[in-house]
Amino acid sequence: NSQRHGGGREMHWLCRIILNDMKMGMRHESMLKHFHPKAMEIYNASTSLKKVCECVLDPKKMSLELNRLNIFSPVVPMLCGDRKWTQIVSAMEGCEFGVEPKYDGVRLHIHKDGDTFKLFTRASIDYTSKYGFGSAFGNVILSCLKCEQCIIDGEMLAWDPIAKRYKEFGGNRTVALNEAKQVEAAKGGSCAGNFSSKKSEDWICSSCGSQNLSVNVHCQLCDVPKPEEDGADVKDSGDDNACNEVSG
Repeated sequence: NSQRHGGGREMHWLCRIILNDMKMGMRHESMLKHFHPKAMEIYNASTSLKKVCECVLDPKKMSLELNRLNIFSPVVPMLCGDRKWTQIVSAMEGCEFGVEPKYDGVRLHIHKDGDTFKLFTRASIDYTSKYGFGSAFGNVILSCLKCEQCIIDGEMLAWDPIAKRYKEFGGNRTVALNEAKQVEAAKGGSCAGNFSSKKSEDWICSSCGSQNLSVNVHCQLCDVPKPEEDGADVKDSGDDNACNEVSG
């Protein structure tokens, strides 16, 4: 109907919405305040324009939404204010202050409900299936979080065991992708690396003491090989049919 009866102006903005290229020179904060004084609070708690409209029409629902967080509903986190380093000394007005490095990882929210979890960025993007985060770290997340329901705000970083430092931005994605490939290969019985497709327990590295998934043939922290007694059941025969022997 909008295509048949809409005018040029309507089609102009419809195309921009589809292309995600609004370029209005105005942020959503400026627009939401004209809907309702508390519209921005509702949006920060739900990141849903649908809920904003529902709450504006129903004051009772607004009160409910403002006083609770919903599992698996992304939340906009509070961010630190930005200040130039040249303004710090004068802003502190002679008080002592400390300086710490800024770790450049990915800020993620972990939403957990029972054995189900999702990962969201601060921009409310679902990272559960992106870059293999869900497959790579699912067991770790579920084993570490003993509560039934929770929302955790944190920074995900990749550690370089050789340089003894956190890796630069993007390193965690590389680690997650590599881990996810091995996990998915094990589930499908595929021959991706020197490991058995049979289910086995996670193993502890004898060098650094870190826990590794059963499919990992090297420690994810210090790269020490997996012990032979817990290692692969199939020896390298030099035959291209080795994968079939493992999965068959």
